[in-house]
Amino acid sequence: MTGRIPSQTNSSLPPVRRQFHSSSRRPPMNSNNTSTSNTTQSTVHTDASASSEDIIIRDETGNFRLDVPNMAPLPRDEAKDEKEVENRLIESYRKHQQHIDSNELRTSLQASLQSKLASLDEDKWMFGEDDDVPF
Repeated sequence: MTGRIPSQTNSSLPPVRRQFHSSSRRPPMNSNNTSTSNTTQSTVHTDASASSEDIIIRDETGNFRLDVPNMAPLPRDEAKDEKEVENRLIESYRKHQQHIDSNELRTSLQASLQSKLASLDEDKWMFGEDDDVPF
């Protein structure tokens, strides 16, 4: 280090800080001085929390208040509604009262079981059964 003299010391330089996490928006330009604008902003913030436009509405005691809108019921034709309910009941009664002939039920059940057995015989190789196992 050959006689190099720093022109300024590190203590006299202003610190350089980058604000990585700060917002990129600039504050609005006001003609008021900064102390007045800070007081105004804090006052606005306090007033906003007490306003009725707040998301959470509280009553006089500080409890939450829920404002549920009073919805008037829609006009209905009660006779039409009763007729529809009656028709549905009659239709469901008819469906449950249909009796199947026992011979017809037996035939359809036997056909269903035979088709399932045939499907199992085709898929026997997947289950690893041997052909010499007696039934």
